Amino acid sequence: SVAGNFDINVNVKPETGGVEGIKLIKADVRECNQVKIELSKDNDVICAGAKEEYDINIVNIGENKNDFNIIIEGPEFVSIDDNFASLDYNDDFKTELNVDPGESIGNFDIKLTAISSDNGVKAEDNINIDVVSKEQCYQPNIITEDEINVARGEAATIKVDIENKGNEDATYKLS
Repeated sequence: SVAGNFDINVNVKPETGGVEGIKLIKADVRECNQVKIELSKDNDVICAGAKEEYDINIVNIGENKNDFNIIIEGPEFVSIDDNFASLDYNDDFKTELNVDPGESIGNFDIKLTAISSDNGVKAEDNINIDVVSKEQCYQPNIITEDEINVARGEAATIKVDIENKGNEDATYKLS
């Protein structure tokens, strides 16, 4: 839509000739119906079996009160806490996008749309979620000497480094 201040020149000419009329009209065109939707992230990497939540904020930036439905397009394992908001001008509504992929692995695009049930005005936002295996999330790499000689009855100390090559923080138990 187009908003702003505009000058409109109106010229009136009679068909039979005579006096012409010219009038300058100033028009202030406002955004009466407008919405904005924002997700807290554009993309993320999560582990299979993990649950994540993402903040959703919807703002009525138009001048009229509107009722908005929130629609999800994406895999079956995504949902939202609330899918309806009634908002006055400049009011905002916060809800959560819930992601629970179970054992699903892959790259998933999720689109959220806030659409007015009053007049069809809408806004969209997207998030791309890469669900990786548990092995990729918690991937230890043990670095030590390949071979060590220890004489009978003696003790030896060796250096062992554990490197986390996974996507998540991890606590490892040595045994």
